[in-house]
Amino acid sequence: MKSPLRYITCVLILAILISGSPSVRMLWGRTASSRLVSALVTEVRYNLNEKTADFWSDSELSAHVSEAVQNVQSRTRSIKASQTTTLTAGTTEYAISSNYITIEGVIYQSGLTEYIALLRGNRTLVGHLDADFEEPKYWYEENATVIVFPIMDTDDVTTTGNTIYITYIPMQAVLSSTSTIPTPASYDKAIIQYATGKALMKVPDSALSETFYNRYEAELDRFRIDFLDRPRDSFWDIIKPRVQNDNTR
Repeated sequence: MKSPLRYITCVLILAILISGSPSVRMLWGRTASSRLVSALVTEVRYNLNEKTADFWSDSELSAHVSEAVQNVQSRTRSIKASQTTTLTAGTTEYAISSNYITIEGVIYQSGLTEYIALLRGNRTLVGHLDADFEEPKYWYEENATVIVFPIMDTDDVTTTGNTIYITYIPMQAVLSSTSTIPTPASYDKAIIQYATGKALMKVPDSALSETFYNRYEAELDRFRIDFLDRPRDSFWDIIKPRVQNDNTR
């Protein structure tokens, strides 16, 4: 008898994706670091061998930590956000409510229980699809909006009020010394290395700056190898596991 575990897992992942309107989530469910920027500045000062402000001001180092967080977020996409938008008949363009780096996907809710992942398309497909489509099948991004199509006309009342769930990577705002670090705690070390390297650029001909930047890159690579680059089941294996020693699908 086939175990329903994988099917249940797939359903739970979908439930997590569509929760919140809008909402912010950590990669793989990790919680935010929540340490203060000033706490990481203290550790940067330790690397710089300057316990109190002299050559580097606190505001200067806080800015470097903030830049490091933005860099980590844009490269690792460790923070994801979602937006729930109700569709309106005759409307194709729906604005994203926050600044973002990229859109990862759009799920369309048809009725109360059916969820369909829309396919990424482009503007050249608009008007060239089967006119019999009664619901959106595709999406593309343009000018901070998500465009879903085929277009629902005003007579198609069955889709009016249905919902799309947009998952995107938010743009990280500038942090102050009293802000909390929003990225996962596992990236704190990388943030400190980046901020130290940036601070050392102020020192003429400092080879240490490159050393700390290299440590930053190594830390990101280590995290990718340890946590992200792991074998994954195919979608087919998840919804219909193969019988052992059966090479057919």
